[in-house]
Amino acid sequence: GVTEFVKAVNKIGTQEFPKIAVIGSSTERALNNLGIRVSLRPNKQMAEGLLEVFPSPEANNKVLLPVATNSRELLPRVLKEKGWNVDLVHSYKTIKPKHFQPFDLHDYNADYIVFTSPSTVVNFIEMYGKENLPKKLISIGPVTSEEIKRRNLSVYRESNPHDSTGIIQCLRDLLN
Repeated sequence: GVTEFVKAVNKIGTQEFPKIAVIGSSTERALNNLGIRVSLRPNKQMAEGLLEVFPSPEANNKVLLPVATNSRELLPRVLKEKGWNVDLVHSYKTIKPKHFQPFDLHDYNADYIVFTSPSTVVNFIEMYGKENLPKKLISIGPVTSEEIKRRNLSVYRESNPHDSTGIIQCLRDLLN
C-alpha cells in the first residue's frame, strides 16, 4: 500500500511531500524506510486517536486521505466537519485471497486466533465459519473488537498498544 502510493505520487512529479499524518506505527515505519518523515502519529492508533491530535485547519487547508475501499467513514466525515477540504482516495482494498488453499483448523489445535482488522474477522468467518474458531479471540484494537462482537463472538483480549508490538506483548502475557 504505502510503497505503491508513494510511487504514484512521485509519478505526478511532486518533489516534496507535505506534512504527513498516519494512524499506525507500521505505516510510519514503511514511510521512514522510503525516506519520508511523518509529522503526526497518535498514541491511540485508530482514526479516533488521529482526530484527537489533528490540528484545526487554516484557510484552504487540504487533506489527501488514502484509505481502503471498505474503511470507516469517521475520519473523512469529522475532518470535513472541522473545516478541512478532504480529497478521499480509495488507494487499496482488502479482499479474500482468490487461490487460498483451505486447511483444517482442527489440525492446528490453536488456543487463540489473532485478528488484526475487521476485514480479517469477516473474511475468516466467511472462509471457515464461526464454529471453527477457537474460543479465545485476540483483537488488535477497538474497531476489530467491535467487528468480533457484531458477529456475536467474544473478545478474549485486546492488544494495547493497538499494533503488532501490542499483539506480541498480549501473547507473551498469555503464555507466561
